[in-house]
Amino acid sequence: MPRLKTTRTTAKQRIDTASRKRIQNAYKFIDPFPLGFGTRPEKMVYYALTKFGIPFYYLNDISFSLPEIDFFKEYQADFIIPSTKVIIEVQGAYWHSKPAAIESDSYKLAVYESFGYTAIAWWDYEIEQGIDDLILLQPLLTSAFGLSSHSGGETAELTPMKRTKTDTSKGIRTMNANKRKPYRTFVGAGKRSVRKVKSSYAVTQ
Repeated sequence: MPRLKTTRTTAKQRIDTASRKRIQNAYKFIDPFPLGFGTRPEKMVYYALTKFGIPFYYLNDISFSLPEIDFFKEYQADFIIPSTKVIIEVQGAYWHSKPAAIESDSYKLAVYESFGYTAIAWWDYEIEQGIDDLILLQPLLTSAFGLSSHSGGETAELTPMKRTKTDTSKGIRTMNANKRKPYRTFVGAGKRSVRKVKSSYAVTQ
């Protein structure tokens, strides 16, 4: 079975760093895809890969199977670079620092590696700090520069992949929307009248 990967920083350190970097970079990125769904860090990676001309799949399903040992797993990968067999996972420091998520993510990345993919996990605060630097530091990503028609270079045709139409950022958007709702008071909530119900059984003498 795949070995679990360990993280080098604690959950508290990742959450604190994410909060600090998010405040520092709050106004540096203008969403070029306001109608598309996805978290802010995911959109930043999407835009950067498009800018560098790297062909990719976004939130597509990818399955792994070994019939000999009855092993089958299917994941929805954030970004798949088919030309260099790279999978990029964007991880929010808050949710992915929980113990259950750490174990699940480590197992998933190990499965990717076991089937010949290079698994890259980027924290949201790393992306906010400088997504271009993260890409430039990965030789497997720089080797795919200019393969997309967006850059005017050689066009790399991508065959369709199965994709589950699931908005993975719906939960976080709902949570953020609820935080912005003003406090509401319900008028009359404490003045409910209680009806006195008379018995339908009459006592006869």
